[in-house]
Amino acid sequence: MDKDRLVLIKVYFDLGLKHKEILCILEERCGYNLSIGQLIRILHVHGFYRYKIPTDVMTVAEFIMHEQRFSGTMHGYRWMNYKLKCRGIRARKEEVRLLMRVLDPNNVDLRQSHRLHRRMYLSKGPNYI
Repeated sequence: MDKDRLVLIKVYFDLGLKHKEILCILEERCGYNLSIGQLIRILHVHGFYRYKIPTDVMTVAEFIMHEQRFSGTMHGYRWMNYKLKCRGIRARKEEVRLLMRVLDPNNVDLRQSHRLHRRMYLSKGPNYI
């Protein structure tokens, strides 16, 4: 198998592209014409799985603590899961949710209470704005 093709497939796979998107890019930009079956076979033979190989729990916890420290604590587990995915760290949503519950229970409770913070707006009169 062509090493360049395998490297390209790995890069596009790690970017999170879907199979059809990988095939389109390979065909249009690189001239490689593959079927979906061939692509899936190549991915499985070389051990490229999306969800089968999760990252170590301590790595996920360290990343969550780092993100909470530097980008704020009021983000939910879906946002955190997205950030993990962007960094190439594979973790289940439930695992992320439980880790966030353990690492920052106060803010998780605040988010779950769906508190609505009312704001005060001042205008010069009715229908002014």
